[in-house]
Amino acid sequence: MKKLINPIHLPLWTLLTGGVGLLLRVWLMTSGVDQKGFVITSHAAAWLLFALVLGVMVALVFLTKDLMEAGKYEFNFPVSEVSCYGAFVAAAGIGIGSVVDIFLSADTLELVVALAGIVAAALLVLTGIFRRKGTPPSLLIHIGICVYLMLRLVSDYRHWNADPQILDYCFQLVATACLLLTTYQRASFDAREGKRRPYAFLNLSTIFFSCISLVGWSNILFFLSVIVWQMTDLCSLIPLTLDDISFGEEDSEC
Repeated sequence: MKKLINPIHLPLWTLLTGGVGLLLRVWLMTSGVDQKGFVITSHAAAWLLFALVLGVMVALVFLTKDLMEAGKYEFNFPVSEVSCYGAFVAAAGIGIGSVVDIFLSADTLELVVALAGIVAAALLVLTGIFRRKGTPPSLLIHIGICVYLMLRLVSDYRHWNADPQILDYCFQLVATACLLLTTYQRASFDAREGKRRPYAFLNLSTIFFSCISLVGWSNILFFLSVIVWQMTDLCSLIPLTLDDISFGEEDSEC
């Protein structure tokens, strides 16, 4: 499998498989629903979607397992105009969605989440500026984004919990949880303690599940922003050998 998929092409491969998953989910939602509006779990689209999810997750575990640690922040997150603009696009999407949510919020928690989203958008702008410089931002910047994602997850789950059909929200739930864990791992890199293997796996998983979550107007803007953000903020996927790591450690000691 490694010979078929170059690690450098993993983001594009994940995006394409996520697109296939989205098509399968749309097929399920349009032709796999009974007269009462419930999803038919025995529908062919459901089985194919479950098989795709399982296959992609196993493949990502296998394809990222050789991403040994690379100690330098600059190696994993070098100066990048694309990453900078990706963060700006994500900030715009999350910021606009949060402003709209302020006027649509039904209770205090939803209002708090919307306000936290505006703060997170500002923090994303800062991450883009730092990425353009190629220097690690403060640890608190990504931690602040984590706080927003935790609040959003709690708020959304209140609505999801009332839905008897898990297929209506499971992909959004997993995508948001993966994004939260990815952002936490990203904060670890800011503290120069990041680990490439879990970060790459979680980042790519977020992209995959976010693609499948692009259904319903309330989800499209947020998850499109997430896809752009994660596609442009992946750590280096260049595999390292044990000799490379030993050599890097010797350099650091010097």
